[in-house]
Amino acid sequence: MSVLRILLYLVILISTVVFFALYHRWFSWYLLVLIVLLIPFDLLLSLPGMFNRHISLHAPKIVLQGTEATLRIKTHSTTIFPAGLIKVKIHEKGEEKPTSHRISFSSSTDSQFEKSINTEHSGFATFSYERFWVNSLLGLFALPQKAQGRRQGKKHSNRIGVLILPAAKKPLRVPVLPKVSALRPTRCGIFSEDHDLRSFRSGDPLKSVHWKLSAKHDSLIVREPLLPEFPNCLISVAPWRNKQERDLILGRLHWVCEYLLEAELGEEHHLYVKLGQEGAVAAITEMSEVMDYLRHVLGDSTAAPN
Repeated sequence: MSVLRILLYLVILISTVVFFALYHRWFSWYLLVLIVLLIPFDLLLSLPGMFNRHISLHAPKIVLQGTEATLRIKTHSTTIFPAGLIKVKIHEKGEEKPTSHRISFSSSTDSQFEKSINTEHSGFATFSYERFWVNSLLGLFALPQKAQGRRQGKKHSNRIGVLILPAAKKPLRVPVLPKVSALRPTRCGIFSEDHDLRSFRSGDPLKSVHWKLSAKHDSLIVREPLLPEFPNCLISVAPWRNKQERDLILGRLHWVCEYLLEAELGEEHHLYVKLGQEGAVAAITEMSEVMDYLRHVLGDSTAAPN
C-alpha cells in the first residue's frame, strides 16, 4: 500500500475531526462521516478485483550478446472489477550479486511493465518473484498474492531464465577440416556417388535395387551408399579469468561448432566439446546441443551436457 496515500488520508481525517469539533454544523458532520466511510467503501469496492489479479513474467529464452532484450510483466484478470496499482519485487540473479527491483504498474487487464535486460556480456540470468501486492482503488489497503501455478488453463510463471548467448567470433586461425581417410556404408535409399553392391536384405527399399544386375544374377542386388568417414573431433575449451575472456572463448566455440556442423562433422556423435582438463565431455550433433552446453557452462543448473 502507498504510505503517502495513508498519511494523506490521516491528515484529512484529523483535519475533518478538528473541523467538526470547531464547527458544529450538519455540513461538518456529513463530511466526517464521508471521510470515515471511505475506508470500508474502498475495501468493499476493491476486494473483488484484488482477489482476481495475477501476473506473469515473459522474456526470450535465448538472446544474442549485445542485442536488445526485454523482460515483460503482464497483468491477468478473471473479472471486470477494478483494482489499484500492482507492486512486485523482481529478484534478478546472475553471476553478479543478486539484485531486486521494486516495480509498480497498472492492474488493468492485459497491461504490462517492460524492463530492459542487460546483454553486455554473455551469461545466464533468472528473474523471479515470490508474491506481489494488489492495492485498493484509493491505495489505502494492499492484498498480498502468491504466485499461481496454473489457472484456467494458463500458466502464470513466476520464474524465467534468459541465456545471453556469446556472439559467434571467428578465430584467428580457422580449423582445418580432417581429410577423408575411408568410406563407410550407410542405409540404403540415400544418394551417394560412391556405392557398393550386395544382396538384398529385408527392409531395403525397392528403389535401391540394381535391376539390371539383379536380372543377370537371378537374385536381388542393391546399391549400398558409401559416405566419407571422418575421425572424431574434440574441441578443448580453455578456462577464462574474466567476462571479456569468456565472451571471446565461448564466442569462438560458438563459431567453430557452427562451422564443423555445417561440414557435417557432427553426425553420429563425431564432434565433442570439453571444458578444461577436468570438465565433462559433451557430444554435439546439432546446434541445439551447443546451446544446451553453453547454457550449462554459463550457470543454468537446469541444463546439463549430454
